[in-house]
Formats: sequence, structure tokens, C-alpha cells
Amino acid sequence: MSLLKSHRLKTGNFFFQLSIFLYIYIYSKPKASPSKQNYLHLICDPKKHQPVNDRVPPIDSRKSNYSINRSTIAMQSTSSDTMFRSGMELFHRAKVVRLRSHHDKYLLADEDEESVTQDRNGSSRNAKWTVELIPEFDNLLRLKSCYGKYLTASNQPLLLGVTGRKVVQSVPRRLDSSVEWEPVRDGAQVKLKTRYGNFLRANGGLPPWRNSVTHDIPHRTATQDWILWDVDVLEIHVESPAPPPIPHSDSLDFDSYTPSAVSIKSTAFSRQEVCVYLSLFLFHTFAN
Repeated sequence: MSLLKSHRLKTGNFFFQLSIFLYIYIYSKPKASPSKQNYLHLICDPKKHQPVNDRVPPIDSRKSNYSINRSTIAMQSTSSDTMFRSGMELFHRAKVVRLRSHHDKYLLADEDEESVTQDRNGSSRNAKWTVELIPEFDNLLRLKSCYGKYLTASNQPLLLGVTGRKVVQSVPRRLDSSVEWEPVRDGAQVKLKTRYGNFLRANGGLPPWRNSVTHDIPHRTATQDWILWDVDVLEIHVESPAPPPIPHSDSLDFDSYTPSAVSIKSTAFSRQEVCVYLSLFLFHTFAN
């Protein structure tokens, strides 16, 4: 019995010392962080003790600036050229517009539901044109009058022996290129070009030219401004806001709010705690 007790006592002392050693080992202080000198060795060249960044070959600033300037100039010229040539931004989100000519007159759909004229009264409904965008083309549109007919570049001459062709209201059986117009930006104004290169022109002068509207290519300098139009946007398309997303009750979100995760987190032990508890358990077992 005495030998058994002495053996248990020796064993208990051994595990007591083991537990003390594990406790000191686990809760000992971490290694000190590298000093400034160590950091200096990391960022410097060990051979010449010179910072690596100092030995990087210098960049030719003249060459890099030249390439950047060339690309910047190219981008600016491209954007300005696009802004000058495209006039679709003037019709952006436009639903109903009004066109004012160089003679300070508005493009009107005549009451005969066929002719197109000019008039200074821009408050009438005849001066309102509905904009229809063409999904197949991003640079073309259609203009529909208050009578439901399209602004059409016809092949009928205004007068015999002249180049100008009539612009009328019509509803073709098939929406072809005669009812399609391409806005061309010219400063704050716009030119409306047909698919064949003619422009919507507001004529002036004596009758029968006065207040008439044709499509033509102006050849004289005095009539160059007759194809310029100011765009007044009267109504715009209002986009309805997107509905908020509906939360799903069957969402597979296994986060920390699930009971299983909470129970696992509450019963989890760290490695240090397991070692300490095991040492204490062995110490009490062999001590008794």
C-alpha cells in the first residue's frame, strides 16, 4: 500500500509540473515585433544597404507625358466630334417637342391633316410633335403630329423646276425611311436629315415660298441657316422607380442567427482551455 501511495504521489507531482509547464507555455507572451532596424533590413538591399526604390531606373517623363497627352487629345476630339454630329441628346427622354425655325416660326401640322407649314403661334396643339425612337437605330427618330400622322419627306416637288420636295403628314402602310429623321447637332440647334442626305428646311421669302417646309440641300450661303431648328421639349418620359426586392422566407442564409450555429459557438472551446482542463483532470485523477 505504501508503494502504491508513493507511486501515485510521484505521478501526481509529475502531472502537476506538466500542467504548470503547459500553463506557462500557453499563456506566455508572444514574440516581440521586429524592431525598426529589422524593418529597415527588409526594405533595403542587403548588399549595398541602399533602399531598393532608389535603384529603380528613372522614368522618361517626357515620353510618358507625350503619350498621355496624345491619348487625351484623341479622346477629347472624339467626344467633341460625336457631340457635334449627334443630336439625339437633345431628344433624350423627350416625349413631346416643338421645333422653332430660323425665322422664329414653329413647325405646324396643318388642319387639313396633310400639309406642314410654319407659324409664329407655338401654343397651339398643331405645333406639338410626339417623338418616337426607333429601337433598331440609335440615331434615328420619327415625329408624329397631333393628328396621328408622321412627318414625311415626300417625293413631290413644291414647284416645278425647283429641287425642294414637300414635307407632309402621312401614315404609310409600312414605316419606311421617308418618316425617319436623323438629328445632327450644330451648336445648340439641330438639323433634321433624311436617309438620303436632305435636310428639313423652313423656307422664307415671298409666296409661295413663305411659310412652306421642304427637304433639300441648301446651296446658297443665305439659306444655310434655314435648316437649323431649336428644340423645345414640352413633355418627357418619366421612368417609374423599380419596386423594392421582396425578401424570401426560404432563403438559405445559414448565418450566426440559426440555433445550430449558436449552440456550436456556445459549446466551443479553445485549444488552450482544452489543454488546461486536461492537465487539471489528470492531476486530480492521479493525486487521489
